[in-house]
Amino acid sequence: MTDCVIQTRGVSKTYGRLKALDGVSVNVRRGEIYGLIGDNGAGKTTLLKALVGHIWPDEGDIGILSCEGRQLCAARRQVGAMIEKVGAFPNLSVEKNIEYCRILKGIPDRKKTAEVIELVGLAEKAGARCSQLSMGMKQRLGLAIALIGEPQILILDEPINGLDPSGIHEFRELLHRLNTQKNITILLSSHILSELQQTATTFGFLAGGRLIEEISIQKLTEKCADYIEIALSDVEKYAALLDKNFGDENYIVTPEKKVRIYSPRRKPYEYSRLAAENGVLVGGLESHSRSLEDYYMHIKEGGKNA
Repeated sequence: MTDCVIQTRGVSKTYGRLKALDGVSVNVRRGEIYGLIGDNGAGKTTLLKALVGHIWPDEGDIGILSCEGRQLCAARRQVGAMIEKVGAFPNLSVEKNIEYCRILKGIPDRKKTAEVIELVGLAEKAGARCSQLSMGMKQRLGLAIALIGEPQILILDEPINGLDPSGIHEFRELLHRLNTQKNITILLSSHILSELQQTATTFGFLAGGRLIEEISIQKLTEKCADYIEIALSDVEKYAALLDKNFGDENYIVTPEKKVRIYSPRRKPYEYSRLAAENGVLVGGLESHSRSLEDYYMHIKEGGKNA
């Protein structure tokens, strides 16, 4: 295992004829917000359940905070989790639910209950029954329960599912504060790709139980950036012209022998004029933009390069 706080190697899980996970190897580094992306049924929840010990994989190894095997039980005490539904008693108040979890986890300091209630913004609802809470408040309660014990890692399964736009924004800001102010590493899953793009620093793409790619936000932003693609009579000559005249441009030469300029700094006609003034014919110039959803669908269908 590496110094990752969460790492799996070749984890597989089968239910009857269904292979929910097929050789999945993920690497979550300390301080990251790792977004696990996939369709419903892609294996996200199964993987998270295996990490927190709700199920046992058929094959592969799991490491948490550099612990494996029999040491995992102790390491998981440093993990707060919210998998699927919020585990709360509907007829108990917010405060009593969190207090129950504090006692269950063997945490002696009663002040911790009040601290997490304040941290997740539930102070005004502390005495309310859980059955009376909105979806957003229930998600905050689930997060408060996960935070009891001051874990180093949070594992959250579809935490923004069912929230309205305001609730999503508030929850996202809360996760950022936990990550930056409390130094908590966060692994969360979602099929709301646009939201994860605003939250995560690293992404893992799951499809059909397989991890098809891990990528940083910097690399993803580059691959999803607006770009201009130019078909030319002499690609090599034009690339040299770009280096000489527009040296601040970020471009590649594609396998189809076209020049692709990411986040172009100039108007499209300036690229055409550069070619024309230097005897290079332009066969076509197209502007493109792509969302995270477009990128996911591309790699899911077997694409290698954007």
